Amino acid sequence: MSKTRIDEPINPDYFYLGKKLSQIRNGLNLSQAEASKMLGIPQSTYAGYETGKRKISLTRLRDIAAAYGVKVDYLLGVSFSVDQLTE
Repeated sequence: MSKTRIDEPINPDYFYLGKKLSQIRNGLNLSQAEASKMLGIPQSTYAGYETGKRKISLTRLRDIAAAYGVKVDYLLGVSFSVDQLTE
């Protein structure tokens, strides 16, 4: 997994995902330290996810969704029905 360079602009998708992670974590009354401990990752890594400065692997995204009790599509801001796929 690559880190974003300091001078590299933040990808809007990762920024949105980070904001969503922050909202959920705060809604669960967890600090970043508590969330990172629950996920078994360094706090600096988790903080990078929330700021959108660090990319998240699909496996890690799935693990975070499971830990927070939400679906991956909710974290990504994607919600659709099977009917929409066949239109």
